[in-house]
Amino acid sequence: MAGKSKNIILQERDIKIILACYEYRLLTRDQLRLLFGFGTVTGVNARLHKLCVNGYLERRFLPIAAATSQGVYTVGPKGADIISNIIGLNQDEVTRRRRRNNKIGAFFVKHLIETNDVRIIFSLSPNIELIRWAYEPEICLNGGKRLRPDAFFQALYENKLYSFFLELDRGTESNNRFVAMKVPTYLKMIRDNVQKREFGVNYFGVLVVVQSTERLNSLRVLISRKIKGVFWFVEKDRLNSNSLIEPIFAKAGHERRLNIFGGER
Repeated sequence: MAGKSKNIILQERDIKIILACYEYRLLTRDQLRLLFGFGTVTGVNARLHKLCVNGYLERRFLPIAAATSQGVYTVGPKGADIISNIIGLNQDEVTRRRRRNNKIGAFFVKHLIETNDVRIIFSLSPNIELIRWAYEPEICLNGGKRLRPDAFFQALYENKLYSFFLELDRGTESNNRFVAMKVPTYLKMIRDNVQKREFGVNYFGVLVVVQSTERLNSLRVLISRKIKGVFWFVEKDRLNSNSLIEPIFAKAGHERRLNIFGGER
């Protein structure tokens, strides 16, 4: 028995849900259902309601056009107490982070939900182990330039470590603008070996998740004119926890689809 309140006895899964909402910053009901294996929508709704009523989680309601009609879940004040006790962080720091997460604007909430969709796919894969995930790291390049990918993550596959920067492409800017904004900064990172200084890695890939095959092909062609390799592309609807080791990924400078973990299969 992990803990008590007036109306709920916290179970082990409840503790994990609270920790997940802290680590992922916010999660939808469907994301929590997927992460923790709830069998029915009714079951997950009932448990999340109890956790919210008792102050362990908080639920934000957002405009449908901005994010999701489900609402999103973040850590509540009692949840912050649980987290500080479990992972040993200063309670004031946990509380500050919780409050920052609650102030994320609607546009960025939608973007974070989509980022977490990708993180969950990698987290639940039976074939790889996701061992590191950092949201929107701000990378200072020489000459005053800055780069802020959607995430940096590392995954272990067959005892080999793979490092990636994540770029979620929502198709809101032209192909040429995307290439002009992203490619030079990553090339500068490679030339100056900034990834070694900032992340302790020599090699990395840039995983670009796109909304359509048409967009993928356009970006791949344009980026292939500037660099062969490094950039990988995949449609969001092709990604699932079992497909990550399949040849579903396009790579700059290559015509055939490849496996992102180890090349062609």
